Formats: sequence, C-alpha cells, structure tokens
Amino acid sequence: KNGRSTGLTCGRINCTSCNIRLSYACPRLFYAFFFNQIQIDSGFSRSGDSGSLIVDAATAEPVGLLIGTANINGITYANPIGDVLGKLGVTFQSNPTHTVAACSGPGASNIPSEQLPESEWQSAERANEANVRLLENPAVVATCPGTAQDDPTKGALVIYVRKGESADFIPRELDGVPTRIEYSEPIVADVGASCPSKTVKQPHKGRLTRRRTE
Repeated sequence: KNGRSTGLTCGRINCTSCNIRLSYACPRLFYAFFFNQIQIDSGFSRSGDSGSLIVDAATAEPVGLLIGTANINGITYANPIGDVLGKLGVTFQSNPTHTVAACSGPGASNIPSEQLPESEWQSAERANEANVRLLENPAVVATCPGTAQDDPTKGALVIYVRKGESADFIPRELDGVPTRIEYSEPIVADVGASCPSKTVKQPHKGRLTRRRTE
C-alpha cells in the first residue's frame, strides 16, 4: 500500500478471517464490529494510512482497503476488496499485472494457514466463527484463527485483549481448540473530518454489524 503516513510499504498477510472491534476517534467515541477481515503483520501502517488501497506485491492486483491499525503492535486490518466493491457497486478497470518495487517493509509471504494441516486451520476458523460474541466484551479487540503458542503445527483461536485488561475470563480452550492470548491497543480508524453521523442497522456478516457509542 501507499499511505499518507508511512508511504509505500509491504507486509505479510497473517489471516483473512479476523473479527474485530474498530474504534473511531470522532467527537463522540464509538466503535463498530467487522467480520472476516484481513490482518497484516506489524510495521505495515500507522495512524493516517486508513483508506489506502492494499495490493498484491507480486501482481499489483487489489486485495483490500486499509481500515485501522493497532498502535502497540502495529498490526493492520483491512476490508477484503471484494466486499468493498460489492457494497459500492463498482469494479476496477483491468490492467496488466506487475510486481510492486521499492517496498520499505518486509516482503510478502505465505498466510499461516498454509503452514498448518488443513484440518487444524478449519478447526480454528470454526472456533473463531462460533465465538464471535467474544467481541461484546470491551476487553476484546479482535479474534482470529491462528497457530498455537507452543506448537506452530496446531491451530488455535487467537484472542487480542486490550492492553491493561485481564484475560482471566478466556478459557484455555474453546470448542476443542486451544486459545492464545495476545495484548493489543484498540484498533483505531483515522477518519479525520469524515465522522459518520448516522447509525447502521444489522448488516451482513463480513461487513459492519453493529455500532455503539461510549
């Protein structure tokens, strides 16, 4: 992506099915839930990069639209581009593919799901989908299928807990899948003067599902 704050950077996709709580720093703080979002490794973006188009480094084909960054670990989250285009009712003009040169960050690499046995990844994805209500706890920032802490060949449900909050409420296992706790700052969208003024009603899974004010 080429963002306002960090310019041209490359990163690694960790997951394409994260469920997240996205905070908006408008005059009145509010947040929204997004499902089946892309997660990209730390160092890819900072505040001010929201809205950047993310492309495949090998082909320059659109992948996602950057929506927020967790500042403590620099992990980036993005809407899958198919969802964005479908919602807007638009398409991209077809262009010849090419590699993206001069990236300042680490090169792209395989999604962790490709390193796991398929059955392990599928179990982690099912646990993530079945436990989406974890996001209703204000201490939970995001949940994603991933790998176990002590065994990278075993799937796990990775639960991102807000820094400074207790994770004692999270069991060691959910739906037969081990849990892994990571600590994170809130995922923040830098929307500037574009703060929305209306609420949204029960959308589809994969898009915004609920908005709350605090």
